[in-house]
Amino acid sequence: MLETRKQFDDSGVVVRRSRNGRVRRYKPTADTDAARGVAVLTAQTDATAGDTILVYADALLDASLGKDGVNWWFSPGVTITNATTDVWSDGGSAMNFEVGGQGSFHNTKPTAGINTRVGNFLAASTVNISYKSAISNLGVAWRTGNLAATLKLDGDLTQSADGTFDNVGGTMLLFGRRAVSTAGLVLEQDGDLTRCYISELESGGSNPVENIGGVIHVFGSKIIAPTGEVVAINSTGTPADLMLVGCVLDTDVANPLFNCSVSNVIRLDGASLGADVTHLSGPALLDAIKTVDGPGSGLDADTVDGVEASVMLQAGDLPNTVTIPGASGRVLSGPPLPLSFSGNSTQEFGGYWTFSTAQVGYQLGYEFMLKPGTYRVQIVVVKAQTAGIAEWSLDGNVIGTTDTFNSSFLTNQSFTFTGVVVSGYKHLLTCTVTGKNASSFAFQINLSRITFTEE
Repeated sequence: MLETRKQFDDSGVVVRRSRNGRVRRYKPTADTDAARGVAVLTAQTDATAGDTILVYADALLDASLGKDGVNWWFSPGVTITNATTDVWSDGGSAMNFEVGGQGSFHNTKPTAGINTRVGNFLAASTVNISYKSAISNLGVAWRTGNLAATLKLDGDLTQSADGTFDNVGGTMLLFGRRAVSTAGLVLEQDGDLTRCYISELESGGSNPVENIGGVIHVFGSKIIAPTGEVVAINSTGTPADLMLVGCVLDTDVANPLFNCSVSNVIRLDGASLGADVTHLSGPALLDAIKTVDGPGSGLDADTVDGVEASVMLQAGDLPNTVTIPGASGRVLSGPPLPLSFSGNSTQEFGGYWTFSTAQVGYQLGYEFMLKPGTYRVQIVVVKAQTAGIAEWSLDGNVIGTTDTFNSSFLTNQSFTFTGVVVSGYKHLLTCTVTGKNASSFAFQINLSRITFTEE
């Protein structure tokens, strides 16, 4: 369990945990944000890849926190401020790290320029940051600028400058409840790909979403621009595509889209947006998606539950013959007792398995995978004076009946059903006890194996 902020009032406000489980605490020399900032940066200097630094109190920094392989966690309510440079930066060299907890990150540098950002990632970095809120008074709050970079942000953000999120050449994945820019742009793209899942994007001016080049996908957002257009494409030669999925546009202007043509905007929320926007649904929507689907498109068509198709079981990987031992049956109806095994040197598998508690209506089930096709099914049993009659069904369709009674004990007896059509891939073979020969003493089913062979 993580320690609380109160536990560190006297023993240190910063903790560094190494991969080997060792813990070091850093206590500031004074009860000030600047002194705590020194403790935070000292922990960062000492940390090596795989370490996690935990921060439990506010701090004022004069250097960036990014360090390759070093992860961070901020206690709820903690505010980290940098008045000198970026709070987070990769310094132009590729980094990979994660930031957890619920910290607030602020940049209060008094002059505009490249070092006015909360986060500035310009190399092939992969960074995941969870935050409570961030305020950048001058300049873009979060910026990524390398095609191989991935910046994932999860949190709420308030920004007084133009351009809260600026993707100038990388990949951004944005999550959270609300992002506000009181000056104008919230989401600006001149890069590769931005996917935004923030519930509410609000601008104090116009065009909270602007695409200059690349691809922007916005999912389920309420996009607010009370005094101007909501989204815009200002491309000057670079292809720019904008997809709004399930979004709501909130503005007082007649046409909330600027420079968005039918060829580069797909609207799926059904709102009235003007003559230059296409409303797609049903077959038209499917056809539109097909035009961009394919390897690397990022559509769910490339994966199932996040799993790449290349690692999935394909139809060609399935067998066209399968042998199912009698032992693998499970009781579907009847006392949930295991099948009993009887050894017999003359019988296949050296014996057979008996559904000894069988009564009319009791069922056994056998699950297996098999390639679609037409099959011959062979059921190998032992006939006996105590054996009954069973109906066999594949995926709910009856394929045949077996009467396994005999006045004497007979091993390796088989029943064969042909022309059995198998559809799909995962199957259930059901054995249902339906009765017994008038001369039989019981309803038992004695199974050795079931084999499916493609005809």
